[in-house]
Amino acid sequence: MNQIALGIDPGIANTGYAINETAFRRAMDNRHIIRGDVSFHDTGLTEWHPESKVFILRTNRNPRATVFNPKGERIDGDLLSPTGEFYWGLVAEDLKKPNRGLITYKALLEDRASELENIPTANFGGLVGLDTHFKDVEVLHILFSPELPPSAVEMKAKLMFGNESEPLCFERDANGHYIDTRLQTCYDDGVIVEELQAIGRGRLVSRFVRIVVWCSHYLPGVTDHSQCFLFDEVDWERADGDIEKLQAVIQTREEAEMSGDVKAYAKATGQSERTAYRQRAKTQKQSKADKDAELLSKAEKMRHKGASQRGTAKALGISLGKLQSLLNRK
Repeated sequence: MNQIALGIDPGIANTGYAINETAFRRAMDNRHIIRGDVSFHDTGLTEWHPESKVFILRTNRNPRATVFNPKGERIDGDLLSPTGEFYWGLVAEDLKKPNRGLITYKALLEDRASELENIPTANFGGLVGLDTHFKDVEVLHILFSPELPPSAVEMKAKLMFGNESEPLCFERDANGHYIDTRLQTCYDDGVIVEELQAIGRGRLVSRFVRIVVWCSHYLPGVTDHSQCFLFDEVDWERADGDIEKLQAVIQTREEAEMSGDVKAYAKATGQSERTAYRQRAKTQKQSKADKDAELLSKAEKMRHKGASQRGTAKALGISLGKLQSLLNRK
C-alpha cells in the first residue's frame, strides 16, 4: 500500500513517518478550537463500553496527609487516621464481594495484606505494565489521592518556570500546599495524571467495569463524561454500599438539590428535615454575588485546563445554563 493511502506525507516520509493532517481530519472529529494563541482540534471524549461507569467522590480529596497517622503519633502501629479508617471500612466491605480490585498506597496494601488475599491490587507509582492485571475485575476501587514526591514537583517546576524573572518558592503552608501557585499546579497536575493512569487500568474503553474513585480531583476526560457520576458518602450509605443502586441514589439526590425542596432533599439523603434545612440555610449565608464569583473563578481555571463546559458544570454541581450565564457576565 502506498504512503498516500496510508495518510503519510511523501514529502516527509524519508525523515520518519508522520500522519498527514488532512487524513487525520477525515478520520477524527474536526472541531477546530482557538484558545488564546493556541489552535487545536477537539476530538471529543473517548467512548467507553456502554455499560461502564465511573463514580467519583465529590466531597473530599483524601490526600495521604489526611488519611495516614504521622509516624510519631501512631498507637500500636495504627497506620490510618480515623478519616482513613472510615473510608477503608466502606471499601473493605465491598471488597468481600467477588471480582473486586483495589489500587491505593503501597504501605496500606502491605499493612492490610491479610484482608486482601486473592484480590487483584496495585499501588500508586507502580501502575505501568498492568494491562491484564485487572482484566477479570468488575468493580475497581481507587482509594485515596495519589502523591507526588517533592523532588518530582520541584524538578517539573524548574523545567516549566525556571527561566521566569520571579524565583520559585519551594515552601509550603500549614496545610501542606505550596505557597508558590506554580509549584502547586505542578503537584496537582502530577496527582491527576497518576489518578488517570489508575483509572486506565480498568480499561473502560473495551469492557464492562465500574470504577469507584475515593477522592475528588477534577479528572479531564473522566469527570465530564456522561458515564461518570459524582457521589457523596451519604449516597454510598443510602445505596447500602451496593454499586447497582448507587447511580439511582445519586440521581435522586441531584434532582432534590436542583429543586430546592428541603423535604425532598431530606428524604433523598436520609436526614431529618431540620438538618436538611440547616444545611441549606448555611449554604445560603454566602451572598449570591460572592458565590457566583467563586464559581466563575473555578470555571475559568477548569476552562484553561481544557475542560468542556458540560464537564465544568458537572464538576461544580451547577447546570450548564447557570455556567453559561456566569461566563457571559464577564
